[in-house]
Amino acid sequence: MAAVPLPAQDVLHQLLSYNPETGELTWKERGPEWIADLRIRNTWNTRYAGKPALNCIDGNGYRGGALLRQRVKAHRVIWKMMTGEEADQVDHEFGDRADNRWTKLNDVSQSGNQRNAKRRADNSTGVTGVHWYPHQRKTGKWLAVIAGKHIGMFNEFDEA
Repeated sequence: MAAVPLPAQDVLHQLLSYNPETGELTWKERGPEWIADLRIRNTWNTRYAGKPALNCIDGNGYRGGALLRQRVKAHRVIWKMMTGEEADQVDHEFGDRADNRWTKLNDVSQSGNQRNAKRRADNSTGVTGVHWYPHQRKTGKWLAVIAGKHIGMFNEFDEA
């Protein structure tokens, strides 16, 4: 599922402040161009202005929240604030999805993002594409797979 397009870079800068050294986003004070009613604007500014923004951590470990009634991920917002561009995919260096410091974010392709993904829970060998196949000739063999294609079956793990 494709991510929702983000507001323009200048709009993001009107709504949010970003500290590249800490990775923190904070809400900026809203003016009458954003909230016409003075009472509602004062309430919003008292409650949110200067406070952490898009700081909820989802089930996958990413920071995010609601921005202009859309669910967004903080790292995508940060990327657009800093570059003006929508990123293909934003990779978090060292896999820490909650760390949004600018030096830890990189725009990568999906395959590049998958390269440093954590080992799957069902991977018992620790090597991507190598699986124990116990049904081969009653003794079992190591099966090697690359990009979904079977490369071969091997007696020794190191051969696979």
